[in-house]
Amino acid sequence: MKSTEKPNLIAVPFASAGDYNEIATKSTESSLAKGVATYPSGFPPLTMTAISAGGIPPSGKDMNGILNDITTAIRYSMSGGLYSYNADFSAAIDGYPKGAIVASSDGSKIWWNGVEDNNTDPDSTSVSGWKNLLADPNGLFLQKANNLSDINNKATARNNLGLGEIATQDFIPDATLIEKGITQLTDKTGNSNTLAATQKLVSDVNDNANNKLSKNQNGADIFNKTEFVKNIGLSEMVELAKGAVPNSRKINGKPLTGDISLNAGDVGSYAKSESDNTFLRISSNKTATVGNLLIDSKTPFPKLRFKSKDGYILGINGSEGKLLHIYSDDPKNQRRYNILTPERNGTLALQNTAIKSENGWWQCGDTGVIIQWVKVPSAQQSWIKVNYPISFKNKLFGYVASMSSINTSTGHTLVRNATLSTFEYQAGTPNNDENPGKVVHILFWGV
Repeated sequence: MKSTEKPNLIAVPFASAGDYNEIATKSTESSLAKGVATYPSGFPPLTMTAISAGGIPPSGKDMNGILNDITTAIRYSMSGGLYSYNADFSAAIDGYPKGAIVASSDGSKIWWNGVEDNNTDPDSTSVSGWKNLLADPNGLFLQKANNLSDINNKATARNNLGLGEIATQDFIPDATLIEKGITQLTDKTGNSNTLAATQKLVSDVNDNANNKLSKNQNGADIFNKTEFVKNIGLSEMVELAKGAVPNSRKINGKPLTGDISLNAGDVGSYAKSESDNTFLRISSNKTATVGNLLIDSKTPFPKLRFKSKDGYILGINGSEGKLLHIYSDDPKNQRRYNILTPERNGTLALQNTAIKSENGWWQCGDTGVIIQWVKVPSAQQSWIKVNYPISFKNKLFGYVASMSSINTSTGHTLVRNATLSTFEYQAGTPNNDENPGKVVHILFWGV
């Protein structure tokens, strides 16, 4: 056969736009009985039996399916495509034969199989039996990473390149302090014994030495001493020295000929003992007596705080002269108690407090009595635990609850285990017309 006798390329698989069946890879009793073509059985015997004798004509869709599979595979091979290793296919054929060629899963390698019945995946950690053709497994080419170390005959290679022995490292060695040889020039200073200084480097070093001050001259070889003093920032010190106070001066009759000792009277000030008994320090544990104490903080909230040694605080705040706020707190800010006294009829009175939400509370400023209201869902047949909007401090007096329905057998609301902070309840199922919101309301009171 000649290279010019190429068959036509198949660009379109057979029946790709027609009707065809997927050909099964296993035969069954049902497929044989129905005359269905499969890969193991081909067309069953019934399709080769006369219809008058009970035979079944072969299916055109089966024929289309077979030819479609064949021409699809031929087209892929014609396009130069290589299949990757397939474990299921390998198991079905008892391993790839010697000489098989597959592509890696990422298409970057071409694997050639050198053993029979090979079930090893070449893309796995083990490539037993496989060789990467793109990696030159037979050593036909020089490897870039080896830097010519894999040349078989280096002498022949040198001759082919026109190189003699004089070009080898063995002929002219590197120069050392003992032997002559090849050395490298440098224009940088350093401590190397293998580099040679250039003429420019030697000249630069010489010029640099000429510009240095001699240590043993102690500054006598400074060319311009005035500029030197200016450059090191001592000009101001020189000027200060010129304006220094002469020792003929005196302070409060005491001459400046030596160290002097000044007392408070020399500068018109109080002595320490006088100040300690006259003024109160900003931070002090002493007692001060005043006729009136005015705190003018220049803010809307002037305050006075009393702090004990162990960190407890009692504070008094004023809010623009309208409210008096008295509070106490512990060192960790976890026991804060407040009293707000608003203006009423010309006197100060304790203020009531409240949270006016759907689940809220009201507290009397004088007695501390707390009334709380809670709205919870009805139709709760098990006991549900609920937190109060605010915990009672001392005692729970009582509670009252609404019914979820007027039907006494189904509209009950029960409360139990009521503590200072939580309670449990059950509520019946209401009639939608009577209680469309399906909620119950419970009122608690205590202190």
